[in-house]
Amino acid sequence: MKFFPLLLLLLAALLPACTQTAEDRAQAVVSADIQAHFSRGSDYHAMRFDNRPYSRYDSLMYLARTGAINAAAPGTQPTVVPPPHRAADTTQVGIFVHHVYRAPGPDGENRLDSVDYVVYGLERAVELLPERVLRARLGQ
Repeated sequence: MKFFPLLLLLLAALLPACTQTAEDRAQAVVSADIQAHFSRGSDYHAMRFDNRPYSRYDSLMYLARTGAINAAAPGTQPTVVPPPHRAADTTQVGIFVHHVYRAPGPDGENRLDSVDYVVYGLERAVELLPERVLRARLGQ
């Protein structure tokens, strides 16, 4: 019985270390989604995660940018019309995750690659067009 209070104290100290943050869960969802693209899970090696809150305005701006690219006539420069910025648009709707990972390329050599996701809730991951691709297509 002398060890029971000590055991409770030890468990209480370790319990916070077992809980995952929203960012940790988002990273796990992104990793699982990327791993699903490989025939062997051992081909995927996580290197770095960069997270930030993703607001409603970020989502609207992404839609405006991709909409401008899709609506532009071939050979013309897309024009982005930013949505109006309202106070409610600062509400966080998800977590933006930029993930760098290592995986074998078509020639079998390991290469670095990156991907951008927004994770909504606990499990819904949406892959975005990479920022560099958006800028190139918008001529920025």
